[in-house]
Amino acid sequence: MIVASTLSVMLAKPLNILSLDVARRYHSPSTLRYLIRCCEVAKVPYIQLHLTDDQNWMFPSRLLEGVQKFNQNGKPPYSLTELRELQQFAQKRGVGLIPEIDLPGHSSILVRMDPAKFGINGRGNCINFASPSVREFSRQLVKEVAEVFSASPYIHIGGDEANYGELESDPSFSQQKAARSSSWTPAQSFVEFVGSLAEDVLTLNKTPLMWEGFSASAFAKARIPREAIVVAWEGDYYPAEQLVKDGYNVINAGWDPFYVVNHYPYDSFTLAPLPSLYAADRLKFGTFRAAKVPLNRSVGSMMCWWEGWQWNAQRYLPLRILALGSGGGKQDYAAFLKRGLASVAALDKEAFPFGVTTTGQCELAPDCFTKSLRVEVSPRDPRLEIAIRTDGEIPTVSDLRKSVTLEQTAVVSIQAYRRGRPVGETLYRQFSKVSEVRNLAWGARASAKTPEDPQFPLSALTDGVADKVGSFWLGYPNPSVITLDLASAKLASRVEVVPFWASGDRTNYRVSVYSSPKGWEQVGDASKNSTPPTASGDRFEFSARKVARVRVEVLGSTQYPSSIARIHEIRLF
Repeated sequence: MIVASTLSVMLAKPLNILSLDVARRYHSPSTLRYLIRCCEVAKVPYIQLHLTDDQNWMFPSRLLEGVQKFNQNGKPPYSLTELRELQQFAQKRGVGLIPEIDLPGHSSILVRMDPAKFGINGRGNCINFASPSVREFSRQLVKEVAEVFSASPYIHIGGDEANYGELESDPSFSQQKAARSSSWTPAQSFVEFVGSLAEDVLTLNKTPLMWEGFSASAFAKARIPREAIVVAWEGDYYPAEQLVKDGYNVINAGWDPFYVVNHYPYDSFTLAPLPSLYAADRLKFGTFRAAKVPLNRSVGSMMCWWEGWQWNAQRYLPLRILALGSGGGKQDYAAFLKRGLASVAALDKEAFPFGVTTTGQCELAPDCFTKSLRVEVSPRDPRLEIAIRTDGEIPTVSDLRKSVTLEQTAVVSIQAYRRGRPVGETLYRQFSKVSEVRNLAWGARASAKTPEDPQFPLSALTDGVADKVGSFWLGYPNPSVITLDLASAKLASRVEVVPFWASGDRTNYRVSVYSSPKGWEQVGDASKNSTPPTASGDRFEFSARKVARVRVEVLGSTQYPSSIARIHEIRLF
């Protein structure tokens, strides 16, 4: 078989992949082109498009006419033209696109569309993989995907988080069991489906990728094709080190450090700080929940962007893509960051042929404002016209203007045009109206022993803003100790700490202040905090004294994962 003979050649170099979740939240073709440009600069050879999930179906299948009526994003699937043009754009830049159709789990949209055909007992988020008609549908779908992504050597078939607890009572499974044996189980039926779908991909001369979603068993070892590549991401289904030991080709996509999750429904993030990603040993598998485990071998790494808005993808992913492409940074991190910021600036100048200036922003939080914000756009080429929207949609020639004044939080999208045709990519930026609280610690220098992510920096702790959900300091791992240095002692009698509040999860911590001659003294204890947080934060009062430093020791959190600290603000009054 062609795949079997060429797989070893294809995997001679590490298979680094950026996976983009374009199914849960819409990403325009322009945003995807921008991220392709990032991968070109970073020398990341593949982008995987996660095209289907419970919320939306973004692959244009002839088998699913009318599926857009069930998409929650209000958008139709990408058109064939859009996908083909994206592939051409990527190929010119040395980047391949890998399609992912996530089956049989993460497919409640299909069950909503046709519960009788796709549902297990007519319901659920997992299609009825024991049904012969569903099996045939899946086979034909893979053929469609292979036709559209003809240049891709890979197809990702999904295979994760399939909730099939009711399968045993479904008539299709009963018929399958009768045809197999009395000992046939739902878990075997699942493996049979995933294995046969992988074989379908192989018959199309492509290599199947699948998530770690099946458990270790003799049946799985016999049924999952050896040519398949298993993406280890969590370790709960099949420990990554055991996958390697059992002979599977494994890609390391462990949460720590390869996941970037922009959680529903609020702008929280779960990610490893950028220095950790840059320096990551690709032969160690981590999940944020336990010590990393060594892998004897791995065919590559996959960084996964999940659940995110496209404006956050433009903001947070470029540096992380560069870190992914570094292959486990051997050079000094500070040098990498300096070089990376310069690369992103150059890339942005090429992708967005205009400059953006703002007036009225908060002094220490430039994407925030308290009253109104004026956004002005200046094209670098005088022949260009500028179109602006404030609802996050793609600007058209009906939206021509060079400035806008915001009175409320908005996602500003900007597109350049020349003679009615778009030039460059669409820029998305979110600007947030906030309440700025200046205090004795405003602008104070903060330090911590944990690695600092430049996009969730220590400076966020003292910028005066606590009511923008996506603006906070992120520390990993807990326990983590933060120290604010006030430069000079200031008379104070109260500390306020605002932990991440949007999720309602509690953060456990202690607060101390330093004054002379007393030294450090604990003034607040939230280590057993049982009260859900609010944007107002927690108040800790103490006898008035001249305070030179403030220390917050973060012990843990009920927010997942408990090993990550997220704090909006530390104030002193």
